[in-house]
Order: sequence, then C-alpha cells, then structure tokens
Amino acid sequence: MSKAAGLDVCSHQYRTARSWLIAAAVEIVLDHCSEDDRARLKLIAAPEVQNSEAMIPEFNEEMNQYTDLVLQQAIATISILISKNYNISVMKKEF
Repeated sequence: MSKAAGLDVCSHQYRTARSWLIAAAVEIVLDHCSEDDRARLKLIAAPEVQNSEAMIPEFNEEMNQYTDLVLQQAIATISILISKNYNISVMKKEF
C-alpha cells in the first residue's frame, strides 16, 4: 500500500471513529437531558457512519478543535496500550 493510500485509509478510519464517538456522547446527553435541551441540539446524520442512524451535532470551529484533540489523545492512549500489551516497539516517524 502506498503512503498516500495509507493516509487516505487512516483519514477515513479517523473520521469514522470520530463520528462514532460523538454519536455515543450524544446518546448519553440525550438519555439525561430534558425535552427543551434536546430540542436545542442541531443533530445531523453522521456521513462517515454508513448504514447507521448515528446523529451528531453541528460543531463550531472551537468544538471541532477540542473534539479532535480528545480523539487524538484517545487514539494515542489506545495505541500505547496495544503496544505495551504485545511488547511492540513503536518507531518514531521522522518528517
């Protein structure tokens, strides 16, 4: 697989994971909020999550940035746990 193709796959997986995590957070909020609060959420279908009823809110730029930071931290943490569990050394990429 070429480096460009790998980045496209990774990017698609990232967007899909992001949509699923946001949708999961929305479900928790919806389960615990009032009808008035629920009406204020501007939910849209998550385009990256096919064959799903996953709904995500529209975010402003600041929310998008915070969400991306949280997701990047979660992915990094899970990657470290996988590496430690299987005793894998991860080489740092040089740019």
